[in-house]
Amino acid sequence: MKKIILLVALLLAFSIPVMAVDMDVWLSSNTATADTTVPLCAQYLVGTSTVTARGVIHSVVVSSPSAGGVTLYNSSWTATGVQNIGPDNTGSTVAPYNYDVVFTNGLMYTKTGTANVQILYQCY
Repeated sequence: MKKIILLVALLLAFSIPVMAVDMDVWLSSNTATADTTVPLCAQYLVGTSTVTARGVIHSVVVSSPSAGGVTLYNSSWTATGVQNIGPDNTGSTVAPYNYDVVFTNGLMYTKTGTANVQILYQCY
């Protein structure tokens, strides 16, 4: 019995620590057309009250480049007078634009050109 306890103690003492793995599942919006004012996380009703969606914008991936641009907004319905939180150029393939930032007024985008763009996000 003492040998088993000693063996377990040695295994625990010399074991390699395991790192946690992030297993988040992100929503995805994939578009290859020019789009105007597309809400991804919009307002919704709770009873009779309107609630604005909050969430996280994770990344934007340009998988097939084309002239034009994509703009993400911290807004539910309009691209006027709101915070621009996204890339402007889709003319070249680059590593993903990683943001991991919170939005509090909904998420929407506008896009010009025919680049294939994927937007990864979560709504709460």
